[in-house]
Amino acid sequence: MKFPVTSLAWKPNFEEDNDGPQFLLGSCCDGTVMRWNSFKADKVEHVTLDGESVYHSVAYSLSGRRFVVAGSNKEVQVYDDNRSKLVCSFSKDLDKRHSNVIFTSKFFPESDNLLYSGGWDRNVKFWDVRSNTMTHNLYGPMICG
Repeated sequence: MKFPVTSLAWKPNFEEDNDGPQFLLGSCCDGTVMRWNSFKADKVEHVTLDGESVYHSVAYSLSGRRFVVAGSNKEVQVYDDNRSKLVCSFSKDLDKRHSNVIFTSKFFPESDNLLYSGGWDRNVKFWDVRSNTMTHNLYGPMICG
């Protein structure tokens, strides 16, 4: 790993016995997304997404079935965790997407379908995965860390 890690997120674990591995997802300044397995601490799995973006934010949904990444490409992307396949990308509507680097993205605690993001464009945007749309927008302070 040559570049700093910008964001970390533990995958929620709802196992009864909790003896299984724990997973930690991280985004790095060089554009990679990595997954650590607590049973294989010396191994890092590189999650291949689009290969061109630099991600500053990564977060799991409450169920752990999805994760969201966002960064310098001004897109908020939701992936299926098991398959690392894109579920949706909030970038098609250029009028509503972020106009600058995104530094945070999080799922709402109650839903795998609702999330928010914020960054240098001074906007906090609220998204709905089911309809692939922005639902609300708040203008405010610049988010950069």
